[in-house]
Amino acid sequence: MKNRYHLSIVIILLFIFSGCEEFLEENPKSFSSASVYFTSKKGIEQMLMGAYQGGQGLYRGRTYAMDFGITSDEINWLQSNPSREELEHYVFTAENINLALIWQNGFYGINRANLLIEYLPKDFTDMNFINRIRAEGKFLRALYYFILVRTYGPVPLIAEYDNAPYYPVNSTVPKIYGQIIEDLLDAEQYLPNWKDIPAAEKGRASRGAAKTLLAMVYLTRATSEAANSDDYTKAVAKTKEVIDSEGYDLWDNYFDAFHPDNENGKEDLFSWQFDAKFLSNSVQADFSPNPDIYGQAGYVSFCLTDDLYSKFEIGDERLTKIFKGAYHTEVAGDTKTYYTYNNKAFTQKYADPYNKTVSKHGTNFPIIRYPNVLLMYAEAENEINGPTANAYAALNKVRQRSNVAALSGLTKETFRQAVRDERYKEFHGEGIRWFDLVRWGILVERVKAVKDVTVDWSKHKYFPFPQTEIDTNPNLTQNPGY
Repeated sequence: MKNRYHLSIVIILLFIFSGCEEFLEENPKSFSSASVYFTSKKGIEQMLMGAYQGGQGLYRGRTYAMDFGITSDEINWLQSNPSREELEHYVFTAENINLALIWQNGFYGINRANLLIEYLPKDFTDMNFINRIRAEGKFLRALYYFILVRTYGPVPLIAEYDNAPYYPVNSTVPKIYGQIIEDLLDAEQYLPNWKDIPAAEKGRASRGAAKTLLAMVYLTRATSEAANSDDYTKAVAKTKEVIDSEGYDLWDNYFDAFHPDNENGKEDLFSWQFDAKFLSNSVQADFSPNPDIYGQAGYVSFCLTDDLYSKFEIGDERLTKIFKGAYHTEVAGDTKTYYTYNNKAFTQKYADPYNKTVSKHGTNFPIIRYPNVLLMYAEAENEINGPTANAYAALNKVRQRSNVAALSGLTKETFRQAVRDERYKEFHGEGIRWFDLVRWGILVERVKAVKDVTVDWSKHKYFPFPQTEIDTNPNLTQNPGY
């Protein structure tokens, strides 16, 4: 039973640092006592990659984008699959396999981060190196817990490895947020600016990523049961630090932000790293508009809702790669016309121009992009002071990048809605929308407006703990309604 939360000391090593793409390359599996790997830089970096690996199961392929897309007003599920249809129609139970994956992969990553943090040597020839590794471990633990607390609420809080309990109890949402914030405040002190990360280490956590994740935590906590009176103020302060001091910016073209040539660049604060050869991402295949399109086969698993598609304004650059109805593809000068499945809208933001087989895409999956910094700043600033000039500047920077006119003359309420609409469009297909709807308290009204389902706020603001966890751990209490 202990292995459910407390992984065996035997570690599977998967990654090494011999190049940017080799960050993802799988090595032959080797096993040994964990302490052996904390005697050299190479061994410590291998253990760090074990902590990063926890996120691969969350973000690879469809899990994250699907679970938090089809349960929102953003995405429709198109195929036949009972567990996913349950999510789409809000009839899921604690037995749902797809929801269990979030729990399993989240705690998998937390266990590995705990191991890393606990076993790092206290006396080492290069303590700057150790401090950075520890900061990355804390960043990852915070990220995993942030996902879990928003998804399930009062999950067990485990911040140690050797003394982790066999049967952990539910924690509380305020305590979990407290641990997340403590980890991120520590991490930001020792992480480098993204421009200072060597080419062979691109994709690892940076100071800007930690600060932005901390801002996301404050902004989310502000409307939660753990709210502090200064959460919006702290969210403004952290996003302002990133805007003023970390050196990020938007690409001129929206879709350049997802192009493999620009990965880990100026708009990319933190992404899950994928490579078509070694560890591929199948999100694009799931968003394929046709099962047999020219040069790009796909699964046609999910599409954007009609409601989301209708929110894009005429001339919005983001529409240029959202196919609906007839669309054209060109390969080697040969142009063909195809039609999207059932005249639905399908985003092509994750299309990998270099790898076009069904599930072998090398595009990274974005966790934090710079537009999120700008829109969080605009949102938090508006909640405190109304639509100030700085709030307008941040919102309009995102809009104008996509060739949409700048806004002006709004009230606090209409500005709030403008930010929400912009997030709806900007982050489509990125697994963000469900979390936004929950923190704004509008999950019920928005999902019911788009889908013919019954949503109960007292039940559905959190997903259920997996039934397997309830069955095997007598100390766990299930969320209400399940």
